[in-house]
Amino acid sequence: MRSQDELVRGARVRIHSLQSAAHANRNGSLGVLNQYDPAKARWEVKFERPRGAAAWDPEALALRPDNLEFVSAPANPSGFDWQVHVHPSDSLRGLGPSIFK
Repeated sequence: MRSQDELVRGARVRIHSLQSAAHANRNGSLGVLNQYDPAKARWEVKFERPRGAAAWDPEALALRPDNLEFVSAPANPSGFDWQVHVHPSDSLRGLGPSIFK
């Protein structure tokens, strides 16, 4: 079993050992960790669409780390979900404070 230290925002996980009738069908599902709530000691997990599935329930669940198996590290380890792209023809003049003009 892998270390709980690998459970970070953006990591892919496999869900296991859920026992409630409402969520036991999620066992074996893949998801992505969104945010950790230290007060509840739970990760919000957003589920991935299963391959070949025409429809799926995009519901997010708050799960204990004990119910999460690490699958892979985040694609973007910085945790940021955005990127900035500047086209070479774009001008940055006029975008900053007047001291830079």
